[in-house]
Amino acid sequence: MMGRVLYLIAAILFFVRTLSLGAPTWTPLFNGKDFSGFYTWIDGKGKNQDPGGYFSVDPDSSIHVYAKSADGSTISYGYLATEKEYSHYRIRWQFKFGTKRFAPTTAKRDAGLLYHITGPDQDGWPRCVEFQIQEGDVGDVWALRNVWVTTTVDPNSIAGTPKFMEASAGGVLYEHPAPTDYVGLSKNANYEIAGWNDLEMYVHDDSVVYYTNGKVNNRVFKLRQRMATNPDQFAPLLKGKIGFEAEAAEVYYRRVEIMDLTGSTTGLSPAFRYGTGKSIRSGKPVAGEEGFDARGRTSDAIHPGIYFRTPTKANLMR
Repeated sequence: MMGRVLYLIAAILFFVRTLSLGAPTWTPLFNGKDFSGFYTWIDGKGKNQDPGGYFSVDPDSSIHVYAKSADGSTISYGYLATEKEYSHYRIRWQFKFGTKRFAPTTAKRDAGLLYHITGPDQDGWPRCVEFQIQEGDVGDVWALRNVWVTTTVDPNSIAGTPKFMEASAGGVLYEHPAPTDYVGLSKNANYEIAGWNDLEMYVHDDSVVYYTNGKVNNRVFKLRQRMATNPDQFAPLLKGKIGFEAEAAEVYYRRVEIMDLTGSTTGLSPAFRYGTGKSIRSGKPVAGEEGFDARGRTSDAIHPGIYFRTPTKANLMR
């Protein structure tokens, strides 16, 4: 009898250990020492050409942007990007602004995290989506280089700058295009604080949730990009590199960690349901969860035949 009990205990411990080993964990995306696994792009200079030392590592393991640049001087924009692409993950990091400001942008201090970077690196930002880090605007969404997103917004904000609002609070479905290179979408509230701020994103293919200091302040889904061969058609934007901006303000990034959720549902729970409704822009019906094909995708009346993952209980983050 005792042998059977000991065997059962051993089996349970082995099972628990196996689960523990298999569970997704946080790992450093930036090692705190150098830029292994990253490359730089500086406008006017190109890849891995950073003669001004715009990106450097401080003794406290922070990424220091424009550490060597004189306050008020004219600088170039750029970004520090991962060599690897990511699709399904959580990422968290801290940032704070320094005191230096630079031309050509000296008003609000500005920076950002770029994700789903795809296509060629280029001056003036690549094709991607941005988690905005700007004074008073932390958590805004910027869709760059003809990337489109869908979200829910305050119906009273549509005439101006659309402002994210949870569907449960009365937010209405909004097709947010990028008819030009850059289009912004405002966060629901300002949760920024002085000093170090904690930021996080849940990313699951084409669905993303933004957190600022522990509070949700934006959600976007159905990320897509115009097809170069046919501007009237779109392809899902499901993955890409991750980058940290240098945008004319001294800024520090630190404690950059990632949890790779590839092949896992850990950490996922329903955020909101896409549902069935009408597009604010077109007024046309938009397919809801009942419109899945065999691969769990759906098309809609705005882009018939172009399939995108639709947020559901099974595939969207909390």
